[in-house]
Amino acid sequence: MTSILYIAGAGRSGSTLLASVLGQSQGVVDVGEVWKVWRVIGEPGRRCGCGSELVDCRFWGAVADAAPGVLDPDPVMLATIARIGRARGSAKLWTQLRMGRAGIDAYADRLARLYAAIVDVTGARVIVDSSKMPGPAMVVESMSDLDVRVVHLTRDPRAVAASWGSRKVDPSGTHHLETRDPGAVARAWMTRALATETFVRRGADTYLRESYERFAVEPEAVVDQLLSFLGEPTGSPAFVAPSTVLLEATHSTGGNPGRFERRERVIALDDRWRTELSQDARRKVERITTPLRQWYGYR
Repeated sequence: MTSILYIAGAGRSGSTLLASVLGQSQGVVDVGEVWKVWRVIGEPGRRCGCGSELVDCRFWGAVADAAPGVLDPDPVMLATIARIGRARGSAKLWTQLRMGRAGIDAYADRLARLYAAIVDVTGARVIVDSSKMPGPAMVVESMSDLDVRVVHLTRDPRAVAASWGSRKVDPSGTHHLETRDPGAVARAWMTRALATETFVRRGADTYLRESYERFAVEPEAVVDQLLSFLGEPTGSPAFVAPSTVLLEATHSTGGNPGRFERRERVIALDDRWRTELSQDARRKVERITTPLRQWYGYR
């Protein structure tokens, strides 16, 4: 049975780096934010983590050949993706899934075929899907023929807000991660975290909450913990030193531009928010995210 490691959490929480490190292990493949693939596959200049444009990537070409039509976007599919991607609609989606009336059968079928094609192409035992949103996570969890594990990656919302305030551009200069207002980031952080805790969290054997901060300080320990969680051998080949990784290309479809880097990289805690986030922005984020922020240990 194919295992899916679904990384849930807020944007700018370190999921791109975590997924890339996990994807270095034999039998594990990192394909990025799968729920977005139909939206981005045809965008001019959109690049795969391997550096090729998505439309020219041999990996995604092989996936398309293995399951003809699986990557073809259409208006109905794109509308469904937009709907399930809204964290504020998580309660409604959860209820509909339980009643069998979610109206997402075509999307779920396409997603299952995509996962199967990825396994056919790679022979992987584990697919790392860093889609992060709670809605797509619920859809994946509803697939009974998959072994679905969820890691909920948390990060201090003040650090998340500071990161969203900086414009990150990929090496080609053709795409960038958007910037967002701290208040909007804080509300999204709360909505997504609450939906994940309420509707995605299933049990100790399939759900694990981990913090970006621990990953940044103890990356090898966290990666080993996640590999064990998946039933995979520990000891990631990505590590050339306790906190230093050398990453080979993955075929992620989106995320932080750091996914394109091919050099030794030191994983360390990024707490620049303490000086970069204005006092007004910090107070706004703290007000909106209390008490969940404190429950997670972010005082």
